[in-house]
Amino acid sequence: MPTVPLLLHLPGEGRWQARNSPARRVPSHGSHLFGTTYAIDLVPVDDRGRSGPVSWRTVVATEDPVRFVGFGRTVTAPLAGRVVLTHDGESDGVVRRSPVAFLGHLREQTERARRGLPGLAGNCVVIEVEPEGPSCWSPICAAGRLPCDPMTW
Repeated sequence: MPTVPLLLHLPGEGRWQARNSPARRVPSHGSHLFGTTYAIDLVPVDDRGRSGPVSWRTVVATEDPVRFVGFGRTVTAPLAGRVVLTHDGESDGVVRRSPVAFLGHLREQTERARRGLPGLAGNCVVIEVEPEGPSCWSPICAAGRLPCDPMTW
């Protein structure tokens, strides 16, 4: 394993904001499950730092992902390497910012966990930085937009 940190580039144009980062807490997503201990969520935001518009649905319901700044945006590799695995075809789902809608998220996560790694990772590209590791996951939000040929798990 390398002893120097990997320099990652932002995965696309525009403004991004780090959320659920190990700079704030470890584990970053509140759990050591599923390899999320040091995960970082990079979220595309507008000039005001918002990922999407706020409406009544933000408070009490789910939201359509097409309303968000990053939906449909091209995602680029955060570092050079070799694509070793891709997965595409997971549904785009809904956005759950509401505490009420979060209950549906818990049910959905349980189902995704039952499906194993493909369900948990969603649409993604795995890039091998050098032989024998490490690897980098690059999630892709929109189904059917994977920039390289998918392989199977």
